[in-house]
Amino acid sequence: SGSVKMPVRKLSVYDAPFVNEIINDPITHLSSRHWLLENCMDISFDKNLITEIYESHIKSQNFNRKRIMILEFSRYLENYLWKYFNIQNCDEAHVLSIVILIAEKARSKISPWACFIEKNQFVDFFFVKLYETALNQSLSHNEQRYI
Repeated sequence: SGSVKMPVRKLSVYDAPFVNEIINDPITHLSSRHWLLENCMDISFDKNLITEIYESHIKSQNFNRKRIMILEFSRYLENYLWKYFNIQNCDEAHVLSIVILIAEKARSKISPWACFIEKNQFVDFFFVKLYETALNQSLSHNEQRYI
C-alpha cells in the first residue's frame, strides 16, 4: 500500500522580527524618547503620540504582526498606554492600542495582566470604554477582530 506522508511544518508568516529590524525600526526610536528607558519616565504624556502610533504603525500597516511585536518588545503597553490611561486619556486609538497589545502578549504566551494589577484604579473604566468601542459600527474588520 501507499506510504503515509507526514505534514511539513511551514514557517509562520508571523515570525518575530530580527534584532537589526528592531534596532532600526522607527518605533524603537519613538520608544527610546518616550517610554522605553528609565529616564523617559518623567516625560509628559502626549495623547497625539498614541494616535500617531496607532494610525501610522498599526492601522495603516494592516495590523502587521511584526510592527505589533516591536511595540510589545518596547513595553509600550506597560510604560505608556496603561500608565497614562484614565478618564481624560481614553480615546478610541488608546483603547484599541491597549487591546491589540494585550492580544499580542497573550499570543506570545506572556501574561498581559501584570500592569493592570499594579495600576488597577481604571480597569473597570477601561472595560466600559472597550464595550463602547466595540459598539462603534465604523470599526474596520481588523479592529473588530481584536475586540
